[in-house]
Amino acid sequence: MSDIRIFFCMMGLNRLEELKQLKPIHTLFPHVDQIIYIDGSDGRDGTEKWLFDEFRGLPIIVVRSKWVDDFPGQRTQYLNLVGEIRLPNEESWVVVNDTDESFSPLLAKNLRAIIDKARFTNDMFLVRCKSVTVNGKLEVVHETFDDFYKPLIFRYYPKTRYWGDRSSVTKNVTALHEALQVNGKFVWHPIKLNDQDGKLYYQHTKLEHIIWERGCRNFIVFGGGPNLGEKQSLWKPFREMLDTVFNRSDYTSYEVLEYFRGGNIDQLLKDWMIKYRKEEGYDGSSEVRECFLTYFILYNPSEIPPELVSEYKQYLNP
Repeated sequence: MSDIRIFFCMMGLNRLEELKQLKPIHTLFPHVDQIIYIDGSDGRDGTEKWLFDEFRGLPIIVVRSKWVDDFPGQRTQYLNLVGEIRLPNEESWVVVNDTDESFSPLLAKNLRAIIDKARFTNDMFLVRCKSVTVNGKLEVVHETFDDFYKPLIFRYYPKTRYWGDRSSVTKNVTALHEALQVNGKFVWHPIKLNDQDGKLYYQHTKLEHIIWERGCRNFIVFGGGPNLGEKQSLWKPFREMLDTVFNRSDYTSYEVLEYFRGGNIDQLLKDWMIKYRKEEGYDGSSEVRECFLTYFILYNPSEIPPELVSEYKQYLNP
């Protein structure tokens, strides 16, 4: 029996549909020692109750947290909790997933053995991504192995945290989605997980109707792409329109999406979405397109301009 302790950590807001359909926790819980979930809805979206019902009797901790559009900060909450509950001198490892990600069956099954075999020479594993897009009927419409590896398995060191929140961004610093650090430094020695047979990977499942909303959210928060901010020339004018609507600038993406869901938004915002609905060819352009898709196709199809109905007929009910 290995003497390491494995913490499986996640965070999310309104992710119950994915947790039920994609089963990322079901895949891993038999192979870890502790599950930690940061509930960004602050207990309002039903995820907390479902987790305790679904995994009754298992070592799971759910932390209620108010969503503030700070992904690294929200993730750091579960790392702080690992630091609080781990035993003194314990060798702790952290496994992380987003709710639309799941480990392949073979990787989940061999997780502890992989860590145990390499732990004296390596302290971080980069896992290859398999991207899968499915439609509303959960039918696969596209899948591919990407040349992208994500640090999903790593050893916990005291004061481990994520960096990359908007408050850390200056004119001289490139904003990141998030990056692990200890006291401001990256201390790990990462290696790519050896996967010659294509069976040790994580799957990023993109539900078509959900990725639109997330793309729109990412654009609202900081311009989409790798937190482009004002490097994305369309972002600041878009935020200024929202500032006028809300009469303040400290609104969250959650509030904006709720406003969009209600329909009949400010005409200037509608016109902006229509004008830029075909942006492409640069990092972050998809998030601009997804603002239109989220508002007019996902939330309010009755408001789509008549002249655009034929252009988007594949998404509209006959």
